[in-house]
Amino acid sequence: MLFIFPLLATKKLGSKYAPSKRETQWGFHSQSLTRNSPAKDTDLVTKRVLSARLLKINELRNELTELHIKLNELQKENRALKRLQHRQEKALNKFEDTENEISQLLARHSNEIRILRERLRKSQERERATERRLKDSEDELYRTKTVLQKLKKLSADKHLAERDDLAKKLAYTESRLEDSEKRIKVRWLSFHKTF
Repeated sequence: MLFIFPLLATKKLGSKYAPSKRETQWGFHSQSLTRNSPAKDTDLVTKRVLSARLLKINELRNELTELHIKLNELQKENRALKRLQHRQEKALNKFEDTENEISQLLARHSNEIRILRERLRKSQERERATERRLKDSEDELYRTKTVLQKLKKLSADKHLAERDDLAKKLAYTESRLEDSEKRIKVRWLSFHKTF
């Protein structure tokens, strides 16, 4: 059964199968032609929508891949920075330990210097005291020798009536001289041992 109806020139946007001006006329069309035409347009629109969606999916996948790559790079950089921070903290701790050791060494060195100065001061005091005692002993020895010489001269004088007393005094002075010489010798040895 054939229908006669006018075809209007209604051009759809984006459709390459839209009727041209020559098709705007009265004509005879079969039912099969009118049934297939809207189906083709629907298929074309569906294909275009699917194509656009696939394109968008591919774009999103590409963007997701790029984001994964950036994330991996940032994670690598983060791990590298953590390792660097760990090394720097370790070096800083080592430096602080070394600084503490140096301050302890300086404190010990300062304490040792103070002790050595104190010992030097005491040693110098002992040296001065020993020198004074030595000088006193030498002075005493000199006086004793002078007295001894006088006594010897007196004991040699035959005209002297108190010869026995002088002999006793001479013996006493000689023993004192020996004692003084021994003390001086001991002090001299102890003086040299301390230095």
